[in-house]
Amino acid sequence: MVLTIITLLITIVFFIWGRIRSDIVAMMALMVLTASGVLTTQEALSGFSSPIVLMMVGLFIVGGAILQTGLAQSVGNSIARLSGGNETRAFVLVMLATAVIGAFVSNTGTVAIMMPIIMSMAATSNIRASRLLMPVAFAGSLGGMLTLIGTPPNLVISETLQRAGFKPLGFFSFFPTGVIVIVIGVLVLLPLSLWLIKEADGKKRRKGQSLSALAKQYHLTEKIYKYHVGKEARELNGMRVKELDLQRRYGLTLLEIRSERKRAFGKVIDQHMAWADSVISHGDILFFYGDQAGMQRLAADYRLQNLRGSHLDFYDIGISEIVILPTSRLIGTRIKDSRLREDYALNILGIRRDEERITEDLGAHRLHNGDILLVQGKWDAIIQMNQENENWVALGAQT
Repeated sequence: MVLTIITLLITIVFFIWGRIRSDIVAMMALMVLTASGVLTTQEALSGFSSPIVLMMVGLFIVGGAILQTGLAQSVGNSIARLSGGNETRAFVLVMLATAVIGAFVSNTGTVAIMMPIIMSMAATSNIRASRLLMPVAFAGSLGGMLTLIGTPPNLVISETLQRAGFKPLGFFSFFPTGVIVIVIGVLVLLPLSLWLIKEADGKKRRKGQSLSALAKQYHLTEKIYKYHVGKEARELNGMRVKELDLQRRYGLTLLEIRSERKRAFGKVIDQHMAWADSVISHGDILFFYGDQAGMQRLAADYRLQNLRGSHLDFYDIGISEIVILPTSRLIGTRIKDSRLREDYALNILGIRRDEERITEDLGAHRLHNGDILLVQGKWDAIIQMNQENENWVALGAQT
């Protein structure tokens, strides 16, 4: 008995600590109790054949399918459209949508589905994420009272009744009570959330903006330099980007290499992301980002021609914002260690943290929950990021 209590206490401590995955902690506790003889092998393995366990595994699969098929994104778009930017209406809709999803998916799965939806809504409309995030956890639990599979205790009660010789509960046996509880929950949380969560003075979210507006908002035109590799830049012709050592020597990042080819009916513009092994050629147009003094030194060293204009045109390469979610693996990571450039071919141009725009010394900044990153890259890379909703949400922007 003492060993069992000690094992349970240690297990609870590890659950609270959260540094080790909960399934690994649970398996370790099971192994300790089995190895010590507290549980027989049959008792230790009996849970894996339980219909309740199999049902919960299936619910996680269903939740993942809802997320991957785009159904969750469709729900989020519908909520945003119906709310019309009204925070109270969005609150009620999020509560109801979360409760309905929670009736068929586990609480954890429900929150995982709704989290990116809410963060995306908050970042693109005049709605506070904090106002919507708090009721999600409650609504997921309340929704579990609508159906038999909504929450594990419902299944346990039904199985216990069946073993005792009683008729098992039906799929919607809890539904009438669940509806009443959800209505009461909405009525209680609606004023309570207003009271607990106060908006900071002067803080206002802005609605979705065009690409040009995003560039102006982050003052990109003040930090982007457009130079031409002319005949005078002989030393630069044929050189690889890594040989310039731009960050260390000049405090610059080469965003893209653009080439223009003349055709009978106009010109063709080719945009390429600049990589370490990218080769610079005569006639290329280079877009640099970073320190102005460093840019002047680079231009003088290699005789680059200033094209007098830092306007970014968006063809194959564009910019977008991504919101870092509370579940993201990037929280606490320095931007230079985030591997967004290596894994997704994206440049990070700025950070929006609350109302602050950060564009200086980006590599040294650690990412926080709720940070919004301005990224630049090919559109297919940005779309790919939007499919990984456990870490971030890519906010759509229209030209």
